[in-house]
Order: sequence, then structure tokens, then C-alpha cells
Amino acid sequence: MSTDYQTDRPDGRFLSSLGFKQYLIQHHTPRLAFDPELPPAEFATWQERVRAKLRELMRYPEPPSQPVPQRLWSEPRDGYRIEKWESYPEPGSVVPFLMLVPDGVNASNPAPVVHCYPGSAHPKEWLAGEEAPWPGYPVRPHLDKNDMARQVVRAGMIAIAVDNPGTGELVEQPATLGQSSLGAGRVKLSQDLIAMGRSYVGLSAYQKHIILDWSRTLPFVRPDRIALSAHSLGTEPAMVLGVLEPGLAAVVSNDYLASQIIEEQHLGPSDDGSRIRNTIPLWHLIPDFWLWFDLNELLAAMAPTPLLLTEGGHWSLIRKMQQAYATAGATDALEIHQYPAFADPAARIADGKPLPHGLTLAEYLLACNVDVPNHYYKGTVAIPWLRQHLLS
Repeated sequence: MSTDYQTDRPDGRFLSSLGFKQYLIQHHTPRLAFDPELPPAEFATWQERVRAKLRELMRYPEPPSQPVPQRLWSEPRDGYRIEKWESYPEPGSVVPFLMLVPDGVNASNPAPVVHCYPGSAHPKEWLAGEEAPWPGYPVRPHLDKNDMARQVVRAGMIAIAVDNPGTGELVEQPATLGQSSLGAGRVKLSQDLIAMGRSYVGLSAYQKHIILDWSRTLPFVRPDRIALSAHSLGTEPAMVLGVLEPGLAAVVSNDYLASQIIEEQHLGPSDDGSRIRNTIPLWHLIPDFWLWFDLNELLAAMAPTPLLLTEGGHWSLIRKMQQAYATAGATDALEIHQYPAFADPAARIADGKPLPHGLTLAEYLLACNVDVPNHYYKGTVAIPWLRQHLLS
């Protein structure tokens, strides 16, 4: 275990500014944190307050009218077609995306659509089971399991795959900068967006929201059967859209149930005693976000939208999610699975116990029942669940 932030002053004050910062975080409760004692009659009011504040914090631009998305090409595949499109969300920006449409789907036979959002540096092409967007793209683990969009279309649903900002085709000068553009480029992007009052998450959510709204207008899409399926980094814009779009048919969040605030409250300053840890990268940060709520509040505020969590999380957050959905009268709309390594309750050794302070990151993730090497899209769970909610 790491050591926690320390002070030897009898008044408990910290000389260290980082120690004082930790004191602030450990004594902080977001203003719109979900209260398990909230009366059911007041849930909708709390939910609308979360929605309104989140919409404000996303800092969506209000551009003049932009061109509608345009199709660049269409090619047949085995049992479906794949199309490349471009979206034009705001002046100066173009966002390519892929759409996979099952054979036989048309205006006379419309189908549900699942918007697929990838993890970290995983490009949309790999979601579709296609080649990387440019030669030498850094290989990511679990390519055989993270082809989310291809799994969706093979199950009879339309899939739309969208890159994360600064990833795939949205990378700066891939031929010359390569891997550095995925790392330093994303830091630069996030830093400058924050300086302008926006955020990486807000940009990602806005770009995906534009495409989601457009998909409702397609004659071969069932507008009442629109779902989101997201892995890792992609779960953050999915959480945003899940709150801002209460009419969604289903949401899959393929990551452990997380709390940025709880993580910071319980991690020590260093894993090795010599280097200060920087635990949460800039691309996860939204100005003023922690003042109002945490990521798990967004998931709670989705109720009663059907929600699948595929990689568990800390027992206290799971209980909180169950309480939120119960308060909304939607207990059956929430389904939670653990990593296979933690499917047996006996393997979840931290369940039911208080979370200590001064943890290393590895200790924290173990307490949250996270099997880091096996963090991949759990299609064997997610695809049947999506079929149940969209095709039945």
C-alpha cells in the first residue's frame, strides 16, 4: 500500500498544497449526488436537474446551420454493407464515421440502430472489423473481441461507429507523428479545449450527438429503437448522451462502474514513493464537473432507460446504481455483470468492506474487481442483451 497524504500538525492542517487538495476532495460531496434516501416522487426532479446541469457543462456550441452528413462510399460485405460517411458538426470540423447495414434492411423493413463508441486509441475501423485507417497504426489488444460494430450488424441491427476525438482519422499528421499524436496530441487537444471553457468529453459527446440526431431521420432506421454501446473511453460520451437523450431504447456501458472522486479520495500520492501520480488524464476532465456530480451519477440519472454494465465495479457503487433504478421504479431495467475473473463472489475479496485510503492504483482496481488485462468488449453478454431490447 502507498502512504496517504500526511500532516503532523495538531490542528490537522496541511502545509503541503497537494495535501490540502486531498483534504478538499475527501470532504467533498457533489451538489447533485444521488441520495439513496431520495423519495421516488422526487426522482424525476433530481434527474432533470442533473440533465440541465450536464447540458450546461458540456458547453455544446451553437453553430449556424451546417451541411447534413454525406455518404462517401458503400461496399458489400458478407451479410451486410459498410458505408463511410462524413459529418460536419460545426464550422472547421469534419468527423468521418462508418455505418454497417444488414442485408434486407430498407425503408420497408427498418431496423434498430446501435451507435458504437470505442475505447481509448481504438479506431472506428477496428470496431467494424476493417483495416486500420493508416499503415503502422499502433496495434491494440483484443482486436478479435472489440469489433463491436461488426458483432452488432451480424446480429441483425444497424451499427454506426464513430472515432473518439484525436483518434483514428481524427489524429494529427499520422504519417509523421504516429503514436505521439495519440498521446501528446490528445493532451494538447484536451488542455486547449479546457482553456476555452470546453472539454474533450464535451467535444466527443457533441460530435456523436449530431450523428445520433441525424440517424433518427433515416427511413430505414427505427427511431424508437436507438441504442448506445460503448467501451472504455467511449463510455463517457455514452453516459452524457444517455442522460441528455431519455428516449434511448438501451445503453451498454462496457467498463467498470467508476467514480473519479472516490478514486482520488482513496489513492495515495505515489505508487513507488518517488513520483507523484497523475491518475486522471486531461481528456477525462470537465470544468466544474466534480462540483455537481460524478460519473456514476450520470448512469443513475439514465433510469429507467435499460442499462447494461458489463465489467462490475466497487460494491458500494453497484449498490448505489441498484438503489437509483429502484427509486425510479425500474429495477428490472438494470443488469450488471462482473469480469469473468470476479464472477464468483468469493473472488471479490473487498466486497462489503470500507475502501482504505492511501491505495496504489493496482490496489484500488483490485478493490473494484477490475481484471485489467481482460478489459475488452464483452460481446457475449452485450449482443444478446441488445437483441432482447431492440429486436424482441
